[in-house]
Amino acid sequence: MTKYDNLDLRTKLDQTEAYKKVCSKLGYSSGVIEHAEQAHSPVQRHLFSEARRLIKNIDALYFSGDVPIAYFKLLSDFDEREIIELHRRVWNQNRVPLLYVVTPSELRIYNCFEEPANPEKEEELDTQKRLIRKINLAADILKDLKNFSREQIDSGAFWKSEIGRYFRSDKRVDQSLLKNLKITRKKLHKQGLDYPVIHSLLGRSIFILYLEDRGAIDKDKYYGSATTYFDVLENPDATYQLFKKLEEKFNGDLFPVTIEEQNAVEKKHLKYVRELFYGTQMDTGQQPLWRCYDFGVIPIELISAIYEEFLHTEKEKGYPSEKGAYYTPHALVEFILNEVLPWPSDDGYQHELSILDPACGSGIFLVEAFRRLVARWKFSHEEKNIPIPELKHILTNCIHGVDINLDAIRVAAFSLYLAFMDYLEPKTIWEQIRFPYLVYRPDDPDKYGKNLFPMDIFKAGPFENTNYDIVVGNPPWKRDGLLEHISNYLSSRGFAQEIAQAFLWRARDFSSNGKIALLATSKILFNTETKDCYFRSEFFGKNYVEMVVNFSALRRTKGRRGRQLFVSAVGPATIFFYRTNKPETPKSTILYCTPKPTRADNALPGIMIEASEIKFLPRAKCDTPSNIWKVAMWGTQRDLEIIEEFQKYGNLAAHLGSCRSDLSWKKARGFQTSPNPNKNKPNDQLSNMPFINAKDITRFWINPDKITKVKPNTFSAFGCMETYFGPHILIKEGQSNKKFCAAFTEHDCAFRDTITGVSRPSDKSALMKAITAYLNSSFSSYFLFMTASTWGVERERVYPSEVFQLPDLAFRFTDEQIDKLAGNVDAIGKLMADGLPETDARILKIEAEIDQIIYANLDLSESERFLIEDVLQYSLDFFQEGEKSKACDAVQTEDLRVYARTFCDAVNSILQFGELEASATVYSDDAPLRLASIRFSGVKGEKAVNISYSTNGLKEALASLDRQNLQEYSESIYVRRNVKLYDRDTLHIIKPDEKRFWTRSMALRDADETLAEGLNLRE
Repeated sequence: MTKYDNLDLRTKLDQTEAYKKVCSKLGYSSGVIEHAEQAHSPVQRHLFSEARRLIKNIDALYFSGDVPIAYFKLLSDFDEREIIELHRRVWNQNRVPLLYVVTPSELRIYNCFEEPANPEKEEELDTQKRLIRKINLAADILKDLKNFSREQIDSGAFWKSEIGRYFRSDKRVDQSLLKNLKITRKKLHKQGLDYPVIHSLLGRSIFILYLEDRGAIDKDKYYGSATTYFDVLENPDATYQLFKKLEEKFNGDLFPVTIEEQNAVEKKHLKYVRELFYGTQMDTGQQPLWRCYDFGVIPIELISAIYEEFLHTEKEKGYPSEKGAYYTPHALVEFILNEVLPWPSDDGYQHELSILDPACGSGIFLVEAFRRLVARWKFSHEEKNIPIPELKHILTNCIHGVDINLDAIRVAAFSLYLAFMDYLEPKTIWEQIRFPYLVYRPDDPDKYGKNLFPMDIFKAGPFENTNYDIVVGNPPWKRDGLLEHISNYLSSRGFAQEIAQAFLWRARDFSSNGKIALLATSKILFNTETKDCYFRSEFFGKNYVEMVVNFSALRRTKGRRGRQLFVSAVGPATIFFYRTNKPETPKSTILYCTPKPTRADNALPGIMIEASEIKFLPRAKCDTPSNIWKVAMWGTQRDLEIIEEFQKYGNLAAHLGSCRSDLSWKKARGFQTSPNPNKNKPNDQLSNMPFINAKDITRFWINPDKITKVKPNTFSAFGCMETYFGPHILIKEGQSNKKFCAAFTEHDCAFRDTITGVSRPSDKSALMKAITAYLNSSFSSYFLFMTASTWGVERERVYPSEVFQLPDLAFRFTDEQIDKLAGNVDAIGKLMADGLPETDARILKIEAEIDQIIYANLDLSESERFLIEDVLQYSLDFFQEGEKSKACDAVQTEDLRVYARTFCDAVNSILQFGELEASATVYSDDAPLRLASIRFSGVKGEKAVNISYSTNGLKEALASLDRQNLQEYSESIYVRRNVKLYDRDTLHIIKPDEKRFWTRSMALRDADETLAEGLNLRE
C-alpha cells in the first residue's frame, strides 16, 4: 500500500466520520438507508434501488416513513461541476426536496425543488435558492443543524421557516415541464396543428430524447451532420425520416406517422418543440444556455401524468374533460395500487395477474401496475434483471385498458413502451427490441393488439372476455347531460344521472372474484336526492366494500409550498375499494379514511392520514340514507348519536308550505332569469318591487339602505310573491363572514333564487325573529355542517331542502323563550344599524346568549355542548382554512390540561362505582408529539391534572416514537398512528402537536375508546 493509498483511505474515513456526525446531529441515524438490505419495507427497497439506478452516485437516502426526504453524497472536497450534475439529476428525478453533500470539513444542503444551475456558471449553484445552508463541521454545528433536524422537517416547522419558503412546488421538474408543455401545445395549435398531431409530435420527441439521454441511440442514426435530436429538429425532412425509421425499427403503436401530419408540420412548429425540450421558458421565451431536462432520469410515470393532464383538458372529440374527468396525481395512483397490488414481499409476489383500467386515459395506472408486476417477477425469481420475453409476456398478458378516445389509447401504448424500455440495457433497446402491438385493431390483422381497446366500456367488446384480478382507475365524472346510452344504463337501474355511478356499477361485470378500486366523486357518499340514496343502498348492499377513502378535505388545501394533491380537480374525490363477492367471514365494519391537510404535508411531499381520520363504520348503516358518511368525516361516534337523536324530531319542513300550500307559513326560493329571452316572461308586480342582493344580506339584520329596485322586467320563474312582503326571513345558500346566514326584516323586498324566503300573513314577527335566532345559532350550524351534502365537502353552501330538515325546535319555544330570542335579534339589529360589524364582541356576546337558550331548550349536557363547540371551532374552521386553520396550531399547556381533565371526568363518571380513579399528568414542552399520561389508581381524590416539564430523555423518546409512527401506504401518502402505551397502571397517550388532536371532543372519544378496550391495566 502506497502513501497515496493511505491518503485515500484516510480521506474516506474522514468522510464517513463527518457523515455519521451529521446524521447523529440531524437525528437521521435510524432512518438512513445505505444498502438495499437495510430497507424496512418493500417501498423503501424499491425507491432505494430506483435512486441508485437513476442517480447512480448517491451514498445514502433518508426516509421519513416510506418517503425519501434527503439524499446524501460524500466527497473528499467540493467539486462544483459534479455537484451541479448531481443536483440536476436529483431535480429531474422529482423525488426528494433535500440533497446533503458532506466533506470531512463541511456540509452543504441543497434545495432539489429549485431548477438546476448552469454548468458553465458554477457561481449559480451557490445562490440562496439552491444552496440553502453551508455549515463548517469543525465548528459547533449543533445550533446550525437544528433547523434542518428530522424533528423540524417531519413536524413541518422547517417548511414554515424563512428557509422553507425557498422550497416552491412550482419550481419542481413536474410543474416546470407541465407548464412549458401546456404553453407549447397552445402555441402549436394556434399555428394550425390539430391536437392529435401535437400529441404525436411531442410524444415521439420524448421517446427519442429518452433514447438519447440513456445512450440508446448513436449519432450515426441521425442524418447528415446532426449529432443530437436538437440538430435533427432544424430540418423537417430529417425529422420525419427519423420518425419513420423509428416506426420501422420499433414496430408497435408508437405514434404512427401519417402523410397528413408530415405535410402539416413545418419548421416553425419544430422550432417550438426544440425550444421546449431544451429548457426554454415558453411563456417568456427566455432561452437557457444548457439543457435542464434529462429524460434518462425523469420518471416514466411523470410523462404519463403529463399526458393525462393534456387529455383531460382537451375539449374535442369526446375527450374525458367533457365527461368530467381530470388528471390523476401519481400519489393517488400509488395509494390505490398499494392497497390492491402492493410492491412484492414475502406476503405477496404473484405476478400472473390480469389488470383492467376501464377508462385508462394516458395509462398512468397501467404503467404503475406493469412496474409492480415486473418487480414481483424479479422478487419471485430472485433475479436482478428480467428477460425480454418475460417482459413482453407480462405486458401483453396482464395489462389491459379501455378508453373511448383513440388518442388516449395511443398515449397509453406510448407510456407502456417507455416503461418497458426502462428495464432494458441501452444498447439492447436499439439492437433487439420490436414492440408488441397493444392497440386493438379488428380490421388490421397484421397489427392486431389485445391490450388497449379504443372502445366504449358500456358497449360490448372483447375486453369482456377476461375475468380480471384487479380493476382500477379514475373514470370520468359528470352529472347530467350524459350520452344517451349511458343515461339509459343509469335510468334502467334507478340510479341518478351521474357517470361515476355507471362506472362503479359496470366494473362489477369484469371481476367476479377480484379486487376493484375506482376513484369517483365524493358526492356518491353525500348527495341526498332519492336516486342517489338508492344507488348508495344498492352499491353498499350488493358489493362487499372493504375501504372508502374520502379526500374531499384535501381539495381545498391552501398553501403554495406543499404538493397539491388535486391540482386540476373539479370536485371532491373518494376512492372505493370493493369486491362483488363477499368473503366467508365478512367484517361487520367498513374502513373509512378522511385525511385532512396539515402543515407537515409541506415537509413530507404528500399527505398524512391521522388516527382520528380513520373510522370503522358499521356495515349495516352504510347502505341506508343515514348521514353516517358526513358525520364520520368531521365528527365522532358521539356526534352521530346527537344527530340521529335530533333527527327523530319533526322538522321545519313540516311547518312550512310551498306557495300553493294551505299552510299559513310559506317558503320559496326567489325569482330566476334565463339568458335565453324566449324563456322569460313579464311580471309587472315583481318588476316594480324593492330588491335585495344576496351579498347585502348579513346575519340577523338587513340594512334597508341596501334595498334597491328589481332590475329585470322579465323572468323565467317568479318565485312566491307572498315571501317578498315583510315581515319575512331571508335565508342565504351562501354565507356571511363564513357563517350560516339568515336575516329578519320588516321591509318588502324581492330576491333571486340563491335566497329562500319564509313568511306568514298574520303578525308573527316575534316568532319570526326567534326562528331567525335559531337558524343562526351554533346548534343549527353544527347540525347543517354535519348533514348538508355540500357544506364541509365542496363549498360553503346549504340547499333550502337541507335547511328545512333542521329539527322543528323553533315551533316548540315557550312564549318566554320567543320573547328573549326576539329581543336578542332586535339588540343585534340595533348594534349593526349603529355601524358595528358582525364580528364585534358585543354582538358575539348576544349570540352566545342565544346559544344558551337553544342548548337549554334542547336539554344538552355539558359534553354535548363541547362536541358542538369543537366542531364549529375546529372542524368547520379546518374545512374553511385548510392547513392554515387554528386546528393545526401548536398545542398549548392549557389545551393539554383541559383535554386531560375532560378525559378523566368522562372515565371517572364510570369508575366512580368501582375502586379505581383516573388522574393525569401532562408535559409542557414543544415537540412534534405531545404526551398525556393517565394513571388509574385506588387512591381517591388525587389532583385531577398535574403539569410536568419534559426531561431530555422524554424528548428523545417522543422523537423516536414519531419516527416509528409513520406507516407505509404509498410513496407520497403517510398513515400516522396515535399511540397508546400501557405501563402497569398508567396509560400514555401520544399524539401530534396540533390542537385538533387535543380538544375536549377528542378527549371524550379517547375516553370512550379506553373504556371500550377495558381497564385491565393492573397486573
